[in-house]
Amino acid sequence: MVYYFTCKVVDPPALIYMGKNMEENEDLIKHGWEEDVWYDYHLFHVHPHSSAHVYLRLQSGQSWENIPQKLLEDLGQLTKDNSIKGCKENNVTILYTPWSNLLKTNDMATGEVSFRDQNKVKKMQVKTKNNKIINRLEKTRIEKFPDLEKEKLGAEKERRRIARETAIAKEQEELRLEQDRKNKEAQKSYDSLFDESNMRSNYDSNIDLEDDFITIVMTEMVEELFKPQEEEWLCNSNAAVSIWFVEPSTDPDQKFDSVQVSPTFTYSIFGHKEQIYGYKNLEIVLKFASGSLATYFDVQFTEKIPDVSSKSIADNVIDKMKEFIPNDYITNYDTFLKTVDDDAYRFKPMGEKITEYRLEQDEDEDKVYEIYKTTFETPRFKEYHRRFQIMVLFYIEAATYIDEDEKWETMLLFEKKRIGDKHIYGFVGFCTMYNYYFYNREKNISTENNINDKVPNSICVNEGKILPEDIRLRISQFLIFPHFQGKGHGSKLYQTIYQYVLSNSRIKELAVEIPNESFEAIRDKNDLRYLREHKVFEGLVAPVDKKAIESIRRNYKLNKRQLLRCLEIELLRKLNKMDAAAYKAYRLQVKERLYNWNKEILKDVDRAERIGKLEETFKGLIEEYHEIILKYN
Repeated sequence: MVYYFTCKVVDPPALIYMGKNMEENEDLIKHGWEEDVWYDYHLFHVHPHSSAHVYLRLQSGQSWENIPQKLLEDLGQLTKDNSIKGCKENNVTILYTPWSNLLKTNDMATGEVSFRDQNKVKKMQVKTKNNKIINRLEKTRIEKFPDLEKEKLGAEKERRRIARETAIAKEQEELRLEQDRKNKEAQKSYDSLFDESNMRSNYDSNIDLEDDFITIVMTEMVEELFKPQEEEWLCNSNAAVSIWFVEPSTDPDQKFDSVQVSPTFTYSIFGHKEQIYGYKNLEIVLKFASGSLATYFDVQFTEKIPDVSSKSIADNVIDKMKEFIPNDYITNYDTFLKTVDDDAYRFKPMGEKITEYRLEQDEDEDKVYEIYKTTFETPRFKEYHRRFQIMVLFYIEAATYIDEDEKWETMLLFEKKRIGDKHIYGFVGFCTMYNYYFYNREKNISTENNINDKVPNSICVNEGKILPEDIRLRISQFLIFPHFQGKGHGSKLYQTIYQYVLSNSRIKELAVEIPNESFEAIRDKNDLRYLREHKVFEGLVAPVDKKAIESIRRNYKLNKRQLLRCLEIELLRKLNKMDAAAYKAYRLQVKERLYNWNKEILKDVDRAERIGKLEETFKGLIEEYHEIILKYN
């Protein structure tokens, strides 16, 4: 069921709608329109409070960035009133963004969303509930059971029809104006004055019929222009983009080696549908020098849809790409190859070398991998980062570019190999990390209830830049390039980061920002390996004392959620399921953690449903743990 409201504080009245529950929120997320704006209570994104998603359907030509203030007030009140937690609070923050900026991934909970671009998210404050506004809107409420997918397809079809008719009308007008211009020129010319073919008598055909005929022919010509189906001119942007890494060859019979990879995501550049319109056999070529990442950019196609006016209806691929690639890109291929050759022997990694390693499976004994730590104060790093940052858009879902903030640190992983009597470097991958303030409860016991006090600082790291004296280091972007994946580099990079955390007395905790499945697998494998090697869980059985857990957390600097996950996996691995009492103790410990983690959702659910939800979640988690145990036992 969907609730529809009519807001009459603007003219024409605005259409507002929302789902009845979280399940219907999913359908609204999936089948929203381009002209929809999404509103929600902000805590939904920090803690999963149940909350309605409220949508505003914009009028034609209206922008989400200049919604009238009175309409914003109505939307804020409606959003607040339909949040289980928000309706009870004052001074709440409402987020709003275009529907097209919503991001939904498979690992998100029902009704949960994120954003593709944080810069397209606005905030508004709602101080208190305004019953007058709520009552006025409630009087207009209509309940419907719409086919959202069918409605969206119909709207998109109508939008294409209007665009096509508008384009045809423009073409007709341009043809008419051109014909008028030619007629006026002909009238001024004496060249055809005595041409018999141009002479007319009073018995000739009616001129109006000729005009009508010309109009009909013009219309048919333009319609023929648009006759090809849209699908002919659509291509998938992931397939259109080709990424190459080029370096001097180790084979004396050829000058260069290259490897081609394809992006996993391109919606940040070409929109959530990942489609490009207006070309046939389109190829967007990005080539990088393997070490320096000097960039070659080219766009190729066999056919482009004809223009219908002075402005092409085809997507402007070049302009879209130029927003995301560095300004020093190269367009001449010979110049690029010369740059590859020159840079290969001149380029050296920047930053502080942390470690190096070799892979057992490498046949080349001269090949070694080196890891460097950098910040935005490191010489040459800013320019280098601007060259590789587009990779986060291609391979990390929901990623955005980071600010060049002094609190960022980046680990860079390079391959070093010999060619003749020289060495060249190739870029393998990287990890960006941010230094957050870590609130140390023991150290700050006197201010335990006021964590917003001024954060203590010390000038010790990051080339003299001021950082908190107690740090929570949070991994943000972690990427091994596709042609280096599956060889163990991800584990080596993560192990290096973890050792760096353990060796740095200022870092109190290692956290991760929204890990995806592939990174979580790397993290689980390496954390479990390290904790087993150091016999951290030796002798522990459920229920494990909370003080023991906290002591382990402090010593090994894992955030609490990851530590408990590793502990639960290890307890399960050693658990005798035939021992009913031991299994019950384990089950209760895991369920207690699950309940505490989801308390805000579960407290509003009746007891029977709460028990059922916990049991269902517990069973799913145990299945996942068994899979991990089989992989890494």
